[in-house]
Amino acid sequence: MKGHAEIILTDVETGEVSTYHEDNIVTNAVQDLIRLNPAGLNFSGIPWGLPICPNAIGGVLLFGEEIEEDAAKYYAPTDAIPVGYASNGADTSSDPKRGSYNANESYRTDNGYRLVFDFGTSDACGEIKCVCLTSSDGGRAYFGSRYQSDPCWYKSIYSNYWDVDDSLGLDAQYESMRALDGSYAYGARNLSAYGIEWNRWKKHVNDLPLGQGNGIVQATLETTNLYTDGYFNPSGYTNQQGELSPTYDRTLYPTYFSDRAGSAWDECDYYRWYWVAGTGSIRLCRVRNGTLSEWAMEYSGVTLAKASLATIAGGYIYAWKSDGKGVYKLHLTDPTDVTLIPLPSGTGQGSEMRAISSPFNGDGPLYVTWRYTVGSAYTDYAALIFDTVMERTYYGYSWGYAWNSSGYMGRCLRVGPYALRTYRYSNGDYGWQLLVVAPYLATINNLATPIQKTVTQTMKIVYTLTEE
Repeated sequence: MKGHAEIILTDVETGEVSTYHEDNIVTNAVQDLIRLNPAGLNFSGIPWGLPICPNAIGGVLLFGEEIEEDAAKYYAPTDAIPVGYASNGADTSSDPKRGSYNANESYRTDNGYRLVFDFGTSDACGEIKCVCLTSSDGGRAYFGSRYQSDPCWYKSIYSNYWDVDDSLGLDAQYESMRALDGSYAYGARNLSAYGIEWNRWKKHVNDLPLGQGNGIVQATLETTNLYTDGYFNPSGYTNQQGELSPTYDRTLYPTYFSDRAGSAWDECDYYRWYWVAGTGSIRLCRVRNGTLSEWAMEYSGVTLAKASLATIAGGYIYAWKSDGKGVYKLHLTDPTDVTLIPLPSGTGQGSEMRAISSPFNGDGPLYVTWRYTVGSAYTDYAALIFDTVMERTYYGYSWGYAWNSSGYMGRCLRVGPYALRTYRYSNGDYGWQLLVVAPYLATINNLATPIQKTVTQTMKIVYTLTEE
């Protein structure tokens, strides 16, 4: 399959028409959507059903940055901010980025499909360098918008109890899982105040009797306990078996569940960190391929809020400033690489700051929420963090991991366009949820000449897919 885009800009004041023609690559996104079946939990096929167009391919994303043309990389990087988008559904919002699907001019051709999207004069204004097709849900608002009240970044396929007990070390309240390595998945959980349990397990899918909806029920588990010399405990502490010495100071080196500590995955690396709020002194440890390392960082002029609210993504710590007026982006090994990301305009500072989350392990933006209080009145805000820029989004999404009515949700394990989330239900049972991460890039089209759309121009995008 190959794609061709025709972009037509019409100036409503002068009548001038500018037309651009571009060919593009087709990525592996839809192929992997059909081919992969993580944990054997997809019993229903493509979540949007058939035909593929205009459903699994039924939206468009416009970016102000070029995106690497690699068929195997079909999510935009964290710093890629969409200038505009459109979906095959009707647009009832006032979102200035969103265009409309032209159903009258879209149709199946003899050997492919023709998708047409229209943007009014006030829609998707700015510089456009890349045009990509995506799913119908991905084109509604990318990873979120303040104008989109329901989350469109995922499509749920399967959710059910998981018939195992905690003897496999998969308690989602403590366990985080990441990155498949062949048929293996890796996990880590914190052992009180003195170490990390590093797990590797191989999944098996049972033969399913008719009518049974459960998938994974077995795992072959390998466990290694890793202990630290100077990370959790005073520098004179050398006991490698996790026995607390008489000099152990919980005030300076608190347990994992303290506000002074946190943990997260960054790709296949597992991190833990400690700091005291109001300082810029951080103690870190990392587990990479089963090997633990630890170090300390001092960031001059930085005053951090609670460590438990932070996350790590792309080799950086993202953490609230202590006064709630922004989020720091701090390099993990270079103390001079420091950026303070301001809150979006029109929002109040974080009187009550909440956790920053990285739900998709490097794909898409980070997500953060906070509450601004004046007297007895308050307003809740949410934003997407695109590298060093924040954009306000709708408050109320369920991202990454959070308590909800069903129990505790583990962060996502990524497999191609799919995401697996672990559940620990409030009654003690365990479960899986299988999602499709909707804003994948089905095609990538970097324009030879960037397009500058203005408020005096309408824009029509005609995207033709051809089967070869």
